[in-house]
Amino acid sequence: MQKTVLSKLQALAGEVGQVGTQINERFVVFKDTVVGFLLLSSFYPSKVQGVDEKHYFVIPYELGAHKVALHTIRSRPEGTPEVITLPKRRVFHLANAHAEQLLSRISSEQSEFMVRAQKSDL
Repeated sequence: MQKTVLSKLQALAGEVGQVGTQINERFVVFKDTVVGFLLLSSFYPSKVQGVDEKHYFVIPYELGAHKVALHTIRSRPEGTPEVITLPKRRVFHLANAHAEQLLSRISSEQSEFMVRAQKSDL
């Protein structure tokens, strides 16, 4: 029994290492902050053809000004350039209606901030 448990743990440890390697090889991640809102972004080549898809995840982040971060994952067909003419699909993953309201408010604040910044540059 002890050998069985030990062998299963060793196999699991090996799989975890492989998953970490695959993540490092397949994902390109960057981090930025816009008006106190943490943005995390990833790219993953898609097997779905004919669409440029972007998923948005609102995740808790206590250190942020709004207590959340936005993680985006862009998924487009492998081999396509950065700028493409494929139809866009946006998918939002929200925990509840409160997250939707918060994201809407943050987006409005950021839009207003950007418009004011552009006006002050003129």
